[in-house]
Amino acid sequence: MSAELLSVSQAQKRILNIFFPKEVSEVPLIEAYRRVLATDIIASLNLPVFPNSSMDGFAVKIDDIKQATRDNPIALDVVGDIPAGIFPSISLGNGQAIRIMTGAPIPMGAEAVIPVEDTDFRLRSAAVEAPKSILIYRSAILGENIRAASEDVRSGEVVLKQNHQIRPQDVAFLSMWGLQKYLFMHYPELRSFQRVMSCYRLVLLCSLEEYMRRTLISLLH
Repeated sequence: MSAELLSVSQAQKRILNIFFPKEVSEVPLIEAYRRVLATDIIASLNLPVFPNSSMDGFAVKIDDIKQATRDNPIALDVVGDIPAGIFPSISLGNGQAIRIMTGAPIPMGAEAVIPVEDTDFRLRSAAVEAPKSILIYRSAILGENIRAASEDVRSGEVVLKQNHQIRPQDVAFLSMWGLQKYLFMHYPELRSFQRVMSCYRLVLLCSLEEYMRRTLISLLH
């Protein structure tokens, strides 16, 4: 009897054969959840596009604060304020700091970002005016709290592969590329109910054979 039966994997392939060939259609991103991609999604740009701050804090030069401690803070003049989405028009000089929000572009001359928790100015709200000067309570290393351009995704990289089923987080991710529609597979349609039942019986037979084999092994032992 076993010579006439298929393995479970072979039975699965036979079941998948009863679906119509998948056609492709362009679907709005808002309707993409749980759809299956018809093509690879390739990044058209770097993410982040530009170096930006990963913290709310102050952009600084690391040599200016290399001796900074809680007991011996370093005072810097605050010469600018960079909210998220605004490109700075000023550069950072020696002895200066620029307040910067999470996601905001790093100004020219800045080498690190000190979080607000490590300063004497703890207010995060962009609606609050930046201070005229700031006390820094610790040193920093080069690039600290700075997200480099293309750190997450490089232009030309495959970010989602063909046949991937879209999850909620994928919808948010795809929205960053600016496209409103993507190519997805059509939902599959059954060829015939009779073929479905035929394959269902085949799977049952495979399962029965496996059950009998295991039962026989247990009796012999």
